[in-house]
Amino acid sequence: DFAPSHDSINSFSTTTTSAKTSHVVLHTSKGALHVSLFHTLTPKASRNFVELAKSGYYDANVIFRIRKNFLMQMGCPLGNGKGGESIFSKRSFETEIHAKLGFGKGILGMAPMGGENGPLGSQYFITLGECEQLNGRYTVFGRVLEEDWHVLEALERDFPTDGKDRPLGLTYDGKHSKTKSDNDVPKVFSVHVVNDPFEGQPLPRGARIPEKPLIENTERRQSCCVIS
Repeated sequence: DFAPSHDSINSFSTTTTSAKTSHVVLHTSKGALHVSLFHTLTPKASRNFVELAKSGYYDANVIFRIRKNFLMQMGCPLGNGKGGESIFSKRSFETEIHAKLGFGKGILGMAPMGGENGPLGSQYFITLGECEQLNGRYTVFGRVLEEDWHVLEALERDFPTDGKDRPLGLTYDGKHSKTKSDNDVPKVFSVHVVNDPFEGQPLPRGARIPEKPLIENTERRQSCCVIS
């Protein structure tokens, strides 16, 4: 069974008000990242992540930004940080700040569209350092099991980036990112929901699973959110 460690990152608990557990696995270019979600404290972000993962929205997803000792960013179906939808309407999906949650290494956070105060969609990031300056600004919704931090470190180490923190194997044609092969850039090949804390629950009122855009037919509509 999946047993998340509670000894690090401010001793967070994932079982505050619910007996249900969460376990999600991100299969990346450098191995698997086992993730536990804070679904009782940030339920909207957690539900959004789980439903998008189950629908395949995050499959074959480029990690389009890596800043050393800071974070890596993904979750954009276009691979450039300028696309992606949530299961919620933009007005009803806002940043969830909780006093018991803060940033540290291996934390998953939501990346707003178009800037810090923009609407939330599908994009998220994983911290590679302590990142305390992000506290109170971005939604914390999960963490990588500490035993898998070596995978984070390999993704950070083995994919050099340019001056804009983009992996060197990534090219941008004005609409979306392109890669020559799967070995050129870091990727999340699939996201597998092992334990779904929302299993058996209908989607919230007004929520729907967005259609994954066809890259060749998608225009650039958003500016990229650069977490800093």
